[in-house]
Amino acid sequence: MRAHQADIWRFLRALGCDAAQADDLSQETFLGLLKAEFEERDAASTLAWLRKAARNLFLTNVRQGRVRAALNLDDVEEQWAKFAGDDGAQSKLDALRACMQGLDDRQREALQLRYGAESTRAELAKRLKLSEGGTKNLLERVKEKLRECIERRLGHAL
Repeated sequence: MRAHQADIWRFLRALGCDAAQADDLSQETFLGLLKAEFEERDAASTLAWLRKAARNLFLTNVRQGRVRAALNLDDVEEQWAKFAGDDGAQSKLDALRACMQGLDDRQREALQLRYGAESTRAELAKRLKLSEGGTKNLLERVKEKLRECIERRLGHAL
């Protein structure tokens, strides 16, 4: 569970779950693993089994109307496998955390307000004392800086 919980949670979020639903379905996925006749072979096989189980639970919740699916799930699963790689995207998250340390306070605040607090661009502009265009430019520059830093740390393009 320690090795794969974060990956399963992120996968469920990519499928369309909100955070609470991803928490619940992750837990159900691992409970299912305990009840199943599952033999662990290697990390990749275990992760594939868990993703399939999580996807099936997600689909059951979609059919029951508890979760709404607006995506082609086969495409999401394929893209997730490409993006997450063998470590469930942990290396990308580690690189992002390290790169965030290289941002100045204003850049971190802009990201936190926009993506953490989900502030609108107008709210962000007012808080940072910028025009909306200036706010847009700031966010674009910060995202580009993070992308370049992450690519350097990973040694390949995202």
